[in-house]
Amino acid sequence: MRLLPRRIFPRLVLPLLLAIGLSQGIWLAEALHGQHRLKRGLVHSQIFEQVEATLRLLAALPAERWAETVEHLSLSDLCYAIEAAPVVADGPDQDPPLAGRLASLLRLYAAGPPRLAMETTDTRPCAGYEAVSGSPHAGPADHSHDFGALAIAVPLADGRWLNAQARMVLPPLWDRPTLVSLLVLAGVTIGGVFLLVSHETRSLRRLAAAVERLGRGETVPRVPEDGPSEVVALIRAFNTMQDRLTRFIQDRTRLLGAISHDLRTPLTSLRLKAELLDDPDLAAQMTATLTEMETIVRSSLDFARNDATSEPSRDIDLTALVDSLVEDMAELGQDVAFAEDSPRLTLPARPTALRRALRNLIENAVRYGHHARVACRRADGAALVEIADDGPGIPDDQLAEVVKPFVRLESSRNRATGGVGLGLAIAADIVAAHGGSLALRNRAAGGLTATVSLPLPAAGRSGAPTAKV
Repeated sequence: MRLLPRRIFPRLVLPLLLAIGLSQGIWLAEALHGQHRLKRGLVHSQIFEQVEATLRLLAALPAERWAETVEHLSLSDLCYAIEAAPVVADGPDQDPPLAGRLASLLRLYAAGPPRLAMETTDTRPCAGYEAVSGSPHAGPADHSHDFGALAIAVPLADGRWLNAQARMVLPPLWDRPTLVSLLVLAGVTIGGVFLLVSHETRSLRRLAAAVERLGRGETVPRVPEDGPSEVVALIRAFNTMQDRLTRFIQDRTRLLGAISHDLRTPLTSLRLKAELLDDPDLAAQMTATLTEMETIVRSSLDFARNDATSEPSRDIDLTALVDSLVEDMAELGQDVAFAEDSPRLTLPARPTALRRALRNLIENAVRYGHHARVACRRADGAALVEIADDGPGIPDDQLAEVVKPFVRLESSRNRATGGVGLGLAIAADIVAAHGGSLALRNRAAGGLTATVSLPLPAAGRSGAPTAKV
């Protein structure tokens, strides 16, 4: 199972966001937990200090006034009572550190260790005092706090107990300001990461586009060498490779052009001498041989020049191009048929060069198979043009050889039967210059199928239409 996406942008962004989110989440959890404990501690300290102030006041009054005094000191959220029994049963402390804090605070006024009990539910222990003082928490809730109950029993010097019951307003772990701050922080972090990674991968995207265009045989300007040092080294290597390829092709074309030019003079001289021969049969044979030599030289030069890379590329409707080519060849009397149910396929190409390659393949099918059936279809992100014939086919061990220059399956050099062996080579070269491939396979029912595969752009792979130029 693939855990990471294929593209470099999400491969960089997703792990980075995951790491940032994990670290920020741990930090936020620790911060919120600490803040929550601090707020709860403040609530407890507030109640403890009020109990301590009440005990200090009782210490200054006679015992017979204690009950009346605590009655007047009681509120809706903290009420007191002087009673013979404690409201908290004797037992282990629920929160020993908190109980220790309370005992330390009340040690000067309590006759013994105080008892402490807490509940996480709102028991409303002081409901009887709401009519007198009113409850600040009555009515529609305008907060997100939770409520709890706290009971304290403090032994007094006369054997009775000061029972204090409090309704605690507990702060929530999450509140709206915290959530808004978290969302703003996450948005800023994600936006910053996206901008940073997008900027750093811009050079790679330019390089990828240049590589794709170069693979289709287009003339690509030098890619600007900017970005991280590793990316700059990669772009510099690509530019150097492109310069070397351009020089190599230009040198090869100039060499073959010079050879072709140098051969014209002796060939013309031989043709003139052949015309002066007294034997007409011998003259005709020499003229035919010279014509064949000129054809070989001209075909070789055309192959070397490779016009597929000189024509500008533009978006074309491949299906319409193939359909019009078949119609033109049919009007010339060739037995060619096109599948009318072929889907529309739009892709960037050089229409003149591509038309030449397809014409060579169809002409081969008609020459050797007497009939050609042409169809277009889409498969695996590519546009396919299939040309089938009913001829004798090609031996399986020769399928890869016949697309090489000057390779023919028959021994003669008669252009009527086979030309000079450059038709398939030129077609394969043009298709390769478009970033595609040419495949030949024998049909089970007899005959040969030539399949031209051309890469579709991203929109074409998903079936979305693109504009035709």
